[in-house]
Amino acid sequence: MGELWLSRGEHRMGVEHLSNALSMCGQPRELLKVFKHTLPPKVFEMLLHKIPLICQQFEADMNEQEYLEDDPD
Repeated sequence: MGELWLSRGEHRMGVEHLSNALSMCGQPRELLKVFKHTLPPKVFEMLLHKIPLICQQFEADMNEQEYLEDDPD
């Protein structure tokens, strides 16, 4: 989906989908290397700025999951 959005010139939507791919990838550093060599510099920079947000969301999701597992109801 990220590639499709980028091909349509929709960089923000493309970066959103590429960041989702990074969050699900087993080897995100390797995927980032691929992105660095294949994405336009502007889009890669947008993706790099998105990484801290991905990490924050992942942590929030994990904390919520732990809370739900600990809830006796």
